[in-house]
Amino acid sequence: MEYFINYIKGDFDVGFGDEKIGTECWLRKEYGYGITSNGIYINGKNDNSTINLVNAKKITFIVDLINYNSELFIDEQKKYNFNINKDLIYYPMIAIRELNNSVKLKLTVLN
Repeated sequence: MEYFINYIKGDFDVGFGDEKIGTECWLRKEYGYGITSNGIYINGKNDNSTINLVNAKKITFIVDLINYNSELFIDEQKKYNFNINKDLIYYPMIAIRELNNSVKLKLTVLN
């Protein structure tokens, strides 16, 4: 998954998660994995607040559903890796609170 972002201000999350996030709508909640304007969130916990998407233009997640892990790249540089829950079904997700922020999503399926 590649997210091409235009961050202006406010709360902004990109990543992936299970539909169990429900009406919470933020990847900062349980069942969500992503990078936000406030750091990296792994299954509802802020795992690293020093890395965020504020100055990024391209966010890439490589999700390995055989070994249940993921790698995070910011502007083509690997920044983080983490394990994911094997019991969930994952969907690309985006959450934006402020107007004028935008994102373009590109999905690539590898066999």
